[in-house]
Amino acid sequence: MDDVASRLQYRVQLTTDGLKAYLVAVEEAFGSQIDYAVLQKRCQCPCACSHG
Repeated sequence: MDDVASRLQYRVQLTTDGLKAYLVAVEEAFGSQIDYAVLQKRCQCPCACSHG
């Protein structure tokens, strides 16, 4: 993430999945100089079962 941050000249928007390691890496690399979001997908079993 530090490498990416060092290459960017302007403020960017970044979206990641919910991996907790990204939260730390983004904060350490960009601080408050980024618009950051976590995309949470909601998946549903294609059948009518109770798996979700």
